[in-house]
Amino acid sequence: MGAVCMSVGAGNKKFASLACLNVVVAANAGGAFSPFGDITTLMVWQKGIIPIQGFLVLFLPSVVNWIVPATIMSLTLGKEKPAPIKEKVYLQPGAFVVVGLFLCTIATAVSFHNFFHLPPVLGMMTGLGVLQFYGYYLKRKSAAAFIRGNSEDTHTTATTNPFEAFSHKGAEEQSFDIFRRLEKAEWDTLMFFYGVILCVGGLSTLGYMRLVSAFAYDGYGPTTANIAVGVLSAIVDNIPVMFAVLTMGPEMDTGQWLLVTLTAGVGGSILSIGSAAGVALMGQARGVYTFFSHLKWSWAILLGYALSIWVHCLINMDGGPPLPIPGKAPKAEAHAVAPAAVELGSHGDSHLPAGENAPAAAGSAKAPPLPPPAAGDSAAADAVPGPTLSGEATKPEIGGVKRAAAPP
Repeated sequence: MGAVCMSVGAGNKKFASLACLNVVVAANAGGAFSPFGDITTLMVWQKGIIPIQGFLVLFLPSVVNWIVPATIMSLTLGKEKPAPIKEKVYLQPGAFVVVGLFLCTIATAVSFHNFFHLPPVLGMMTGLGVLQFYGYYLKRKSAAAFIRGNSEDTHTTATTNPFEAFSHKGAEEQSFDIFRRLEKAEWDTLMFFYGVILCVGGLSTLGYMRLVSAFAYDGYGPTTANIAVGVLSAIVDNIPVMFAVLTMGPEMDTGQWLLVTLTAGVGGSILSIGSAAGVALMGQARGVYTFFSHLKWSWAILLGYALSIWVHCLINMDGGPPLPIPGKAPKAEAHAVAPAAVELGSHGDSHLPAGENAPAAAGSAKAPPLPPPAAGDSAAADAVPGPTLSGEATKPEIGGVKRAAAPP
């Protein structure tokens, strides 16, 4: 989309800058209601907190988050139209098959997670393996045609524009090489995320993330903390912020987990450095889309951010029990048990073991009084052994003294 904005807005710097900014906001908002739309949403889904269909309720808040700043920015543009592009676009052989493999890979990842309870990464890697086999077939097929045709590669935009996808004239005459596409991956960005996530894991091991969780979620409440997470993700990238929240593992209900998913995803749009989309576009549209060109419209993005939270709280915050994070032990709760003196006689449950009488005694601070035995039953009551609070049986009364029986 960055290449499209630069191509359509050629000669109109203001339009190209606003178009790139709108792409950043739309990319982050669109990824909030789908596990495969953004890394933050994918992390929550992989953790097993919310099912894949549970994110669809964030569709309306995500639309509000995007459409509010987009409407405000559109009012500043003129009525002029860009010149039409007359270049004819060609698709490489096997293009539709690759699209089909992509959709099958997504379905495989979801099926592995929902039906087989396997990590979604196995489904993604399976799809990548199938794509590699098909890429090898295309490479062998296109190599022969490439040798028969023009053996000199005149493709010059491959090293300057990572968004290009062989859609220019003469693309069908070039050799297919999937590793050339892999070379354009943002490996430095991936290593940055790896380092940040490694640091967050180390802080969690040392216990600092638990202190932060107690300060934010226990001190200020989950709603305030989750809104602050979105603002923080504008300064620090939203991926390590969401990983930190998952590492802290606060006990929240479904509405609160959806709220932090929304805020961490769309909060990265407030500043250009808050998401991978903004960082990538700043690198590709240098001089057109910059940090300060984005900062000039941060107030409109903040307005959409606030309204999207309001819409989410209006339609999705219905409360509920806290959702436990799989693999994380719940917080221990201290239950105070008031001692109760229980007398057991002929009318009590003296035939039950002490372990079965204990829950009834622990569940109430004071046991209900037992009716006194009849006058003729006093001897029989003394002859029936019964358990005490310590779990020891008593022998019949001999000489006015009750003696504890020896353990068997």
